[in-house]
Parts: sequence; C-alpha cells; structure tokens
Amino acid sequence: MRTSEMLDRKFLGKEDVEPPILVTVIGVAQMPVTGRDDDEEQIKWVLQFKETDKPLILKPTLIHLCEQIFGSDESDTWIGHKLVIFVDPTVTFAGKVTGGIRVRKPKQVKPAATLAPVPPPAPPVELTVDPDDSDIPF
Repeated sequence: MRTSEMLDRKFLGKEDVEPPILVTVIGVAQMPVTGRDDDEEQIKWVLQFKETDKPLILKPTLIHLCEQIFGSDESDTWIGHKLVIFVDPTVTFAGKVTGGIRVRKPKQVKPAATLAPVPPPAPPVELTVDPDDSDIPF
C-alpha cells in the first residue's frame, strides 16, 4: 500500500485524480480546512461532486479556470456541469515544481458522421463482339 493511501484525506488530492476523473458539480460551498501543520483552521471555498465524497478546495487559479470553463463568474451556474480533474506536473508551489490539481472542460464527443447511402452497383454491361468485324486494325 502506498503511504498516500494510508492518510485520511478529506479533500481531493493528486493521488485521487490519477488517472483523471470526470465529475459533475453539485455544489459550491465554504468548509473549514485545516492548515498543513494541523494547527490553524481556515474557511475555504470548495466544489462538491456527484461522483465523489471528497470536495476540491478552490484556490485562485482553479476559480479562474472554472470561470473560463463554465463561461460565468456566478458559481451557482456551475452546478450540473461536468469537469475533468487531473494532475498537472508543471504546477509550482513556493518556487518549486510540485505538480498539482487542475481542471479542464471535458472533450466534446463528435457525433458520428452521417454517411450518404452507397448507391447499388450498376448492372454489368454486356459487350458483344462481332467476329466478322473488319474495322479492327489488328
């Protein structure tokens, strides 16, 4: 068992979204979040999802990404919409490349192309050859 699986985490972390997950937003709320050293509790905005009990803490970058994805700065309009949550290995923290969670719009599935029906093959053409045809030069 990986050590990251031994920790009881209340919020989505990198280990929860490898591979990426497709989620549906069911709420935007404020929740108490304990700091890194378990010493200070802060109130943070989070996204809640239908597919998992763990909410995603909304830091400024994620808030701005959600605004772009959903086309609105009104978070109430985000509910019911889908997101892909994934690990971006280029995310930096305190000047170091640590990797982190990012969100993106789900890829649109293109509808199957409607093909025109294939016409039936033309009936075979019968060629008749006149054995007495003297117009043939060879």
